[in-house]
Amino acid sequence: MVGDKDFNLLETMNLEKILFYIQRYIGKLEKKDFLISIKVDNRKINKDSISFLYILLNNYEDFYFISIKNLPYCLMPDATEHIIYKKTRGKRYYHDKICEECCFMNICPGWQKSLNIDRKKILSPKSIPREIVMEITTRCNLNCQTCTLDKSKSLTTTLKTAKRIMAECKSLGIKAVRFTGGEPLLNRNIDKMLKFAKKNNFYVLLNTNATIITSPTLMLLGKNVDNILISLQGFDQKSDRILTSSNVDFNKKIGNIVRLKTRIPTLRVGTVISKTLITNLNKYYMLLKRMGIDNWELYRPIINTKNKEFKISKKDLIKVMHFLLILKNKGMKVKIANPIPFCITKDINLSLTTLLGADADDGNSRIVWDTRGYFKPSYFIDKYLGKTIKESWENQFLKKMKSLNYLPLKCKKCNYLKYCKGGSRALAKLVKDDYFSRDPIIH
Repeated sequence: MVGDKDFNLLETMNLEKILFYIQRYIGKLEKKDFLISIKVDNRKINKDSISFLYILLNNYEDFYFISIKNLPYCLMPDATEHIIYKKTRGKRYYHDKICEECCFMNICPGWQKSLNIDRKKILSPKSIPREIVMEITTRCNLNCQTCTLDKSKSLTTTLKTAKRIMAECKSLGIKAVRFTGGEPLLNRNIDKMLKFAKKNNFYVLLNTNATIITSPTLMLLGKNVDNILISLQGFDQKSDRILTSSNVDFNKKIGNIVRLKTRIPTLRVGTVISKTLITNLNKYYMLLKRMGIDNWELYRPIINTKNKEFKISKKDLIKVMHFLLILKNKGMKVKIANPIPFCITKDINLSLTTLLGADADDGNSRIVWDTRGYFKPSYFIDKYLGKTIKESWENQFLKKMKSLNYLPLKCKKCNYLKYCKGGSRALAKLVKDDYFSRDPIIH
């Protein structure tokens, strides 16, 4: 049996000790470089010991690619991106009423009779987004070259609408809400929105460029935001001015980031991959190191442009991936965080280590509220889904896109399709005018 003492110890243990306990209570594991593979033993695992897996993910999923094999989705429904569950020869599976109501019914081989868990205590996971994103203003004091937001009209999501969306989130069991823009701090009701979200026990995320942070704003964010993502495009005043088409004080922005770091539980910095970044990778790293930032997300440009700054090739992306691997060895949490096919390189371990995949994009795990008054699949896919979360999540276009049935047979047979999902649907549309065609980087 797993005791409370074991759980308390795990919270303070290093990775090697946590893995020791997982082998003791859950099953076999392999660890190589930044890859951790766990194979669940039905004779060992029980409902309590699954908490060990959550502790591992909560503390180390930013550093390692973690896969959990031989575990039904319904036992960890909010961590299914880590689960690999397929039929194994010699194992017996069955579907029951719980399975029939489960959102993973179509991809799950069923419950295993040999599992040492009371089946009656398992609830059927429902299909809901893990996060709802709200674009609350089109206004922004920057004009970044990769931004696709239409700033010709100044549109705002009202406080009443934001509260309605959060009320539906609560009724559906969605636990995370994100505020973005434009620059969300330019919405005059941002303080009321954040306070309402925190009062209703949401995990609150905010995307900002961190250029208009005042002392009252710092206090507001510190009390009401759990996770903040800061757009950082340049590594100095000159490069930032070119990439954001603005004249903000770069040093002031850096100071704001440092101040926010002391107040926000999780702070991430996000940068769109550009030729400037590729030729100055070490300068970006030195800037992050100077600020004490260890959580850096990079993004493949989702634009179809003649601007050479953002004409990023496969070779460019692979160069960045190798650099991120160096940073991971220095202890940083780094990923290319939007869709790139994992077969971009023959070194699958490099892809697993440095690419996040497509789960957070293209409507796979979240949808975005547009200031024009409807939900869409992502920032870059302006496709009307509906006016409510439930209607939008059940939209047939979104279901087709998430099904991946339109991908080539080679993709469907790939062991890593569940992570990369065939690459970017937004870029497929931009380049080939078809959401359901191949990612343009794959020939």
